[in-house]
Amino acid sequence: ISIANALSLGATSEGEIVDFELTQQMDAATFQAKLVAQMPENIPMYRTLEVDLKALAATRLLERAEYLIKVASATDASLEEWHNWIRAIKASDALWMEQTTKSGQTQRVNLRDRLFELTIFQNPSQTDSSIVLRYIGSCRNDGTLLRPDHVIFMLEQVARAEFHLLHTHRRQL
Repeated sequence: ISIANALSLGATSEGEIVDFELTQQMDAATFQAKLVAQMPENIPMYRTLEVDLKALAATRLLERAEYLIKVASATDASLEEWHNWIRAIKASDALWMEQTTKSGQTQRVNLRDRLFELTIFQNPSQTDSSIVLRYIGSCRNDGTLLRPDHVIFMLEQVARAEFHLLHTHRRQL
């Protein structure tokens, strides 16, 4: 799927990990063939790896995720303004947000610590005022995540303006 097509479809992903524990020994190629035969045609299987049973679960090994997010500013923002906002986020030591834990407790988290990279991936076109941003953020199994809506929150903090998340596409974990 092309990036342009993926970004017009809604929430999409080409970066998913599934961890299976089989009841009998099977080589990775055979397992992949059997799994692909059971899946819808529009869901591709990129790679199958055999992992030692004593190894950590795949989700416990996750550290980072790469996303493309299509974002619109409530005002018609220039490309220079987008660059300035991104620079302001990168220059910040801390961008705090209150979150509610599963147990109902409120805690403050520094979203800036969870952001590793942020760039403009695709400039706004003359017919569409939205922009596509690429970011790499924390994606750990312990709940230390940087979700696309967190990037929107950081933009709103530095720009003192409203933004809309139009599409999310996860490229890889």
